[in-house]
Amino acid sequence: MVFARRATTERKEGPSLRERARGLLARRRLARSRRRWRTLRDVVTGLGLVVLTLSALYVASDGAWPPLLVVESGSMMHPRDQTPYGRIGTIDVGDVLLVRSIDHPSQVRTWAEAATESYGRPGDVIAFAQDGDRSNATIIHRAMAWVDVTAHENLTRSYRVHWIDGKVLEFGNAGIYLPALGFDERNGFSPVAGYRPTYSGFITKGDNPETNPAADQAAGVSRLVEPSWIEGKVHGEVPWLGLVRLAFQLDKTNPTLPTWQRVGNGFAPVELWTCLFVVLALVVLVPLGWDTQRALRRHRRARRLQRAEEADAARRAEAERQRRAEERARRGPVEFQPVTR
Repeated sequence: MVFARRATTERKEGPSLRERARGLLARRRLARSRRRWRTLRDVVTGLGLVVLTLSALYVASDGAWPPLLVVESGSMMHPRDQTPYGRIGTIDVGDVLLVRSIDHPSQVRTWAEAATESYGRPGDVIAFAQDGDRSNATIIHRAMAWVDVTAHENLTRSYRVHWIDGKVLEFGNAGIYLPALGFDERNGFSPVAGYRPTYSGFITKGDNPETNPAADQAAGVSRLVEPSWIEGKVHGEVPWLGLVRLAFQLDKTNPTLPTWQRVGNGFAPVELWTCLFVVLALVVLVPLGWDTQRALRRHRRARRLQRAEEADAARRAEAERQRRAEERARRGPVEFQPVTR
């Protein structure tokens, strides 16, 4: 005799294998489409930022090209005891300068005539082609004074230099003799044989008294700068970042001083390299720290959700156990009945 238990159980049917496979394929297709969309979005965003940046540079530079220049030498650096290297607002080697085109010489304020400072000294800093040849190096120096040259019928010339406090210095056919800018015996000039340009233009000079003690024209660096030679007037800077370009350039173009430190093919004072490395570290570490913080927040959120799901599953299991216990208690003892074969 065999006894059978009189009880019923309910079987809950889940999704079939085919339905689970379809759901898995649908989720994979959705993930692939999202990845494609993110890639397309990143590419379009990058191109848009490039176009926006170039457009902004073109507008800011009034059509000057290239709108950005990297300072390769220390000709515009001020003495260390006067201005610490790396100070924002002065031009140091490795600075990236933004230039703006000019339409007329009157848009350039010279050192002799300016009342306000620009990059640590009065007068505007201009970028011009050496000797007017665009294939030569671009020189970034300060406009010191404007020279008017007048040719006379007897084949002589007179010179007028626009000078400090609104004065105009007059020089005859002997030429310009101006010791303040190096037009004196130190560079082969004298009161009877001065500097004698044949056209009007700007006298320029670097701010560094050690490497550029005299004007460019007195030292033979460049002829008198015609307005057509000027590629632009400097009106903005991004400090230190140009050192990256100097470090990776093919040739050592900037001059080497005993106190300067070499990194790659670039030479600069240690203070400037320190500023660059600090900036690069911040550029790398700040986004990395931000991403790490976001990842930690996502991990903590996932852990909280997992713990909440585990707790909810435990509560459901406990509620199910209590329900079954109450159901058994309500039914009473299990009755068995004989089954005859």
